[in-house]
Amino acid sequence: GPPLNKKHTNDSITPSFPSATRPVQTKFVSENTLASFKGAFQLGFDFVEFDIQLSKDKIPIVYHDFQVAITLKRKRQQTELFIVPVKDLTLPQL
Repeated sequence: GPPLNKKHTNDSITPSFPSATRPVQTKFVSENTLASFKGAFQLGFDFVEFDIQLSKDKIPIVYHDFQVAITLKRKRQQTELFIVPVKDLTLPQL
């Protein structure tokens, strides 16, 4: 497939150029999403790499990081950031 321009700042990728026979939108596509898997297929890639984590209720989910960042906003416009391991959250909580 064509070379990819990997953007680590927002965990997204975009093709460097679309194919004339397989047009691709040039907007950014988030990693580990159905859109990214379909985009790789449309570009003719042989395989995709993705990460699977287990939730607390032992359900496999496609998610890159071992932790999620949860922001809690208080009435006084203060915010708190909580880092919670994926394995400590159930699927509905995620």
